[in-house]
Amino acid sequence: MNLIKKMLIAGSFALVICGCKKSGPSPDNYMSYKVDGVYKSLKPEADYLDDSMLIDGGKIGGEDLTIFFTGYPAPGTYSLANIDTASIWYSIGYDTYDSIISQIGTLVITSYDTKHISGTFEFKGSNGTNFKTITEGKFNTKVNQLGYSSPSCDSTDACYVDTGYYGIIRRGKLIQHLKLIRK
Repeated sequence: MNLIKKMLIAGSFALVICGCKKSGPSPDNYMSYKVDGVYKSLKPEADYLDDSMLIDGGKIGGEDLTIFFTGYPAPGTYSLANIDTASIWYSIGYDTYDSIISQIGTLVITSYDTKHISGTFEFKGSNGTNFKTITEGKFNTKVNQLGYSSPSCDSTDACYVDTGYYGIIRRGKLIQHLKLIRK
């Protein structure tokens, strides 16, 4: 009888130990991808602001990856060739001119429920000097709903036009604004 009690206690102890959660990256908050074949992993934050979604991977050693989506991010496949809908910026340094902007590729939003967003991406981009290929990108993170709170623009308010050069200016101003909010 004593042996059976010892086995039950040992078994219970083993279940308790095995059932404990391990610390480490949260499976519901990640961003990973390969840059020219080299694996990268970040902890993203996502904000929905002014009918735009910004998923910022954070900065590690000067590198950062930011996904920008204009409009409601319904599940589906979006071309990164259309900067008016979606674009991805990969920064290789601390200077704005070090940013690689997606030119061709896809962003796939697999789910969005206003509280979490997940998806995949791949693209080729450049800043005119550097060319990068981003593959096997995936993300899953919670979303902060911020409402309407855009940064102020210059006197022409040109940054609110979401096409071409002015769309890039708007995205840059929103990224700067959101990074200030997070501090």
